[in-house]
Amino acid sequence: MSDKFCELYKLRVSDYTRYDTLSIHAVLDILQDIAGKHCINYHMAYDDLIKNNQIWVLLKIKYEVVKNIGLYETLKVTTWPKANKLVDFDRDFLLCDKNDDVVIKATSQWVIIDYVTRKIIPAKKVNNNLIAVNEDVFAEKLNKLVDFPIDNCNVYKEEAQFMDLDHNGHVNNIKYGVYILNALSLTKDEKIKAFEINYINELHYKETISVYYKKENNTYNIKGMVDDKLIFIAKLDV
Repeated sequence: MSDKFCELYKLRVSDYTRYDTLSIHAVLDILQDIAGKHCINYHMAYDDLIKNNQIWVLLKIKYEVVKNIGLYETLKVTTWPKANKLVDFDRDFLLCDKNDDVVIKATSQWVIIDYVTRKIIPAKKVNNNLIAVNEDVFAEKLNKLVDFPIDNCNVYKEEAQFMDLDHNGHVNNIKYGVYILNALSLTKDEKIKAFEINYINELHYKETISVYYKKENNTYNIKGMVDDKLIFIAKLDV
């Protein structure tokens, strides 16, 4: 069995912003999809884990746009797992165009939690069948994003809806990309160069999230909160 997993993704109009740049939620959707499909091959997908009251949860993800890609093009997406640590499972990705030129590179950090208690399960207690690949798309580690005060921030509010949820019962990670782009309303000249997000707490049906953001030079610092509870912290470079 190959250590890496590859699939082709045909891009659609709905994957782009109004200015025809690939949206955050489209990228996150592709990364989530191929990670899930790869886990099927190793009997570590949702249907396998839930038998033991276990589920995958994404903690952090970061991607960098190397090259823009046009409407209706096809991406060749490759993913592979890294050596697991005490609790987390890291995974990298490369998204390439038809000429095998890298369009986007990404890295992510996942954990497996108990579906009932929502507590993280140590990696040594997980029946891990994934074969690690010693290859990094980024030289630096995926570190924790620094929190920031909401003073002088803009704020956007959105209520989590039924179609924002996934089978884990909380808002799916890709939906935060929608909330963020709705909040920022990027201009035509603000092309997404890099995006990074840390998921801190779950967001549930009908909860209203406040998305706070401020721009410093070419970087947006963003965080989502429900009252005093921190839901996510993100950074977007344009």
